[in-house]
Amino acid sequence: MRRYLIVDDNRAFADNLAEILRDEGAEVTVVSGGAQALEAARAVRFDALVTDMRMPVMSGARLVREIRASDRALPAIVVTAYTGENDLLAARQEGLLAVLPKPVPIPELLELLRNARRDGLAARADGDSAPADNLAAGPLHEDSR
Repeated sequence: MRRYLIVDDNRAFADNLAEILRDEGAEVTVVSGGAQALEAARAVRFDALVTDMRMPVMSGARLVREIRASDRALPAIVVTAYTGENDLLAARQEGLLAVLPKPVPIPELLELLRNARRDGLAARADGDSAPADNLAAGPLHEDSR
């Protein structure tokens, strides 16, 4: 069973996403901020992280950086309503698997999560659309199927 950590200060959004992932057979932990996410990541070895970019206190990019200080292999996906260049640059610097827009394209997110691997391999969803800025930096790369 795959384990995912969802971090978003919009609890209704996070709970809805968690329900979808649980329906797919995943175990999901939902938290509303960076400090809770760091605590959860110390306690459980997750298969992937899905985080909002803009949250109070700690941004998604900073959260990824802090979690990866102790778990370098964790694949991370950022979802954001704001796809400004500064956000995308910060995401690229953290070597994220993808940045997806809100509202989240659920089929694409599910495909990304299914293919995310802690060993550094990641596959981009087929039929990738323009609103999603898929990223491959550092150890992550696209799987050429």
